Amino acid sequence: MKRTKHIKTGRDCFVSIFRSQAPVDKIIISLGTNDLQLKYNKSHKDIISDLIWYKHTVENIYIDEDDRKKYFVDKKMPEFIYILPFNFDYKVNASVIFDEGREKERVAIVKEFKKYAGNVKVIALNDIPLFDDGIHLNYEGNNQLAKIIMEEL
Repeated sequence: MKRTKHIKTGRDCFVSIFRSQAPVDKIIISLGTNDLQLKYNKSHKDIISDLIWYKHTVENIYIDEDDRKKYFVDKKMPEFIYILPFNFDYKVNASVIFDEGREKERVAIVKEFKKYAGNVKVIALNDIPLFDDGIHLNYEGNNQLAKIIMEEL
């Protein structure tokens, strides 16, 4: 039996989703936490580059006049809002996935992202409440994030 490849990257479907939701005036990108897992051993610069790929891809679509008319509100480049990887607690259950080095890379992403991304809005949360697994936002954490996103919109 042939196994199918599971899509684990937003890149594989981003352009199709972008075009299917057109016209677009705001794009929220919330990625990067899974990339921090020990098994991937990605640097903060690699992760920042991956995150910025989305903005560059939209900018490349925007260059084409016909695409600009179809996919962009009032032919304007959409506003990007990035939600950077938030805190995780590697000292609890998450220790099999993350460690102190991964936390340092996460902090570096938050610190350096704007330098590479340019004029975008950034949501960077460092003390958001998590479930006991040390990774996922609990009810309160999800509410806090939702309120922040609503304020940005």
